[in-house]
Amino acid sequence: MPTRARAAAALLLLAACTDPSPAEDSDGTTLGLTSSTSSTTALDPTTTSTSSSSTSTTGAPDPTTRTSSTSTTAAPTGCDAPPPCDTCTCEDDVFHCHCPELSPEAGYLDVAGVDYEIGEGDGVIAMTSSPARLFYSFHPADHDPGDAPLLLFFNGGPGVSTGLILAGNTAPQALGDDLQPAPSPAPWTALGHLLYLDARNTGFSQQSIADPSEMPLRSAELNSRNFNSYLDAADFARALLRFWDDHPALAGRRLVLVGESYGGIRASILLHMLLFPARYEQGPGRYRDPALAAAIAGHLAARFPGDGPPGPDVVGAALGHLVLVQPSLAGSAQQARAGDLLEAPGSPVHVLADSLGLEFVACADKPGPCDPWANVINFVESAGRSRYDIAGPGTWLADLFARTRAGLSRRDTLAAILQVAPEDIDGLAAADRPTAFRVRNPGDYPADAPDLADHLGVLPAWDRYYLPFSVEALDGFRGPAAIMAGVHSSDPHYGALFLHDLAHARVFITDAARDLAVWGPSIEPTLELFTALVDDVERIDDLPRGSARPGELHVQFRPDAFPGEPDPGLRTIRLAPYDASHAVTYDRPVELRADVAAWLAEAP
Repeated sequence: MPTRARAAAALLLLAACTDPSPAEDSDGTTLGLTSSTSSTTALDPTTTSTSSSSTSTTGAPDPTTRTSSTSTTAAPTGCDAPPPCDTCTCEDDVFHCHCPELSPEAGYLDVAGVDYEIGEGDGVIAMTSSPARLFYSFHPADHDPGDAPLLLFFNGGPGVSTGLILAGNTAPQALGDDLQPAPSPAPWTALGHLLYLDARNTGFSQQSIADPSEMPLRSAELNSRNFNSYLDAADFARALLRFWDDHPALAGRRLVLVGESYGGIRASILLHMLLFPARYEQGPGRYRDPALAAAIAGHLAARFPGDGPPGPDVVGAALGHLVLVQPSLAGSAQQARAGDLLEAPGSPVHVLADSLGLEFVACADKPGPCDPWANVINFVESAGRSRYDIAGPGTWLADLFARTRAGLSRRDTLAAILQVAPEDIDGLAAADRPTAFRVRNPGDYPADAPDLADHLGVLPAWDRYYLPFSVEALDGFRGPAAIMAGVHSSDPHYGALFLHDLAHARVFITDAARDLAVWGPSIEPTLELFTALVDDVERIDDLPRGSARPGELHVQFRPDAFPGEPDPGLRTIRLAPYDASHAVTYDRPVELRADVAAWLAEAP
């Protein structure tokens, strides 16, 4: 990995260590956001539908579907509900259908450029994004009685490919130690239908301009107007709406957002957009995107017909399920709490120091300014260990990137993991992407491995088939415009969005004992910072009863936390402990799937 990419990767998850950690979130209760989608151009140039995709196979409708209730009327039942597919007939108010089976897919979901605003008050910045092609992989459920949920997976970074999760024991095939495909020990297709989505310019996703050969033109695309936390979540919302349009049998299913690392912030924003679309039209909040707000509102109106827009309680019951693997929730505020805890006696940092015969000096014993989080991480990495796995080498993250890139750059391995032949994916081969680009400076990234090029064609120097990590994407999330608008990827205000979601959603979070980058014990004191929203946060180590890995957070909201909404009361976060690194799906795949399955089964 080049020096620049290594340096950025080392700071990947929660990089803004100098961001202030507020004692209270300044946004208070005005963080509701709404999103709107504009029409997107299909990959087929003859298609103008706002909901289209380019795939290797077209998923047929599922045999049955469930329609959720609305805030004002009961859900349609019997033959009053939408039929699962066009071949259905109705007898005695029961559909009799012969719908074709769903099959694995891989392809691109196009996202059009959109006019939007970020920031608040005098700090509002008007921006226009460029179109993007987001790569997706779909794997149908092993068994679907008609109500199997749709699980949407994404990684974080920002700038990290979802391919790491796809190849990491969640899909039917995983990346083996020898870079060959191997059956996953615990595929999540046992839980439902799986949809993996890469963010802009990460993984197999693409950027495109008329003449990508000029570096200044590429540079003009790789900044905060195309890479910031809110536009990123809006991209995912648009892609999800398009996928639902293309797969109507899945559009009425429960939605489970599965986000890892920075994916926790992405999931918080995305769910907030789905729960409160009107807030993203003209505010309040830090993102205004009227087209997205209208598109989400249209989907919700069709899904939950009634006398008015469905309330967040109704939407949350269907779409509000978060499975967050080692998530960032509140950026630098979460880092600061982790630093305080990890400097305390008895923490893993002190245990590491003792085991290596080293002395760890806390900030309290150092002269001059000292940030506990930076102090802890500097010590761990100077000792040759990784913040992502304190038991692993300092190259842990770079090694994971290199391994994933090597495996997914092998044609046969990629075909086995996607369950789709790469040659059959429209838009992936070199001949199908003459205006695509991936990098500003080709020298910052390794060239493509020859195997994919042998099968799909050689790409120009500025393009790549697969990027496990995009430095340019991370730079955009942390750029000057994002900082000025208060949408920096480590800004603490995302914690308030998460809490607003929690008032209407169910949440499962992993607590990995070897991961310092997202230190599980820091979540409790981090949420306690938001005193305008919560009265108390308490960790309970013996609930749920009977669990092999018990752990919960009980969040007591203030009665007036969200004006105009009911008192959320006491909400529970499932906080499951694992002896694992940041990559829990790699280290504890069987245990994690079992815990998520039990948690999903508890849903009403």
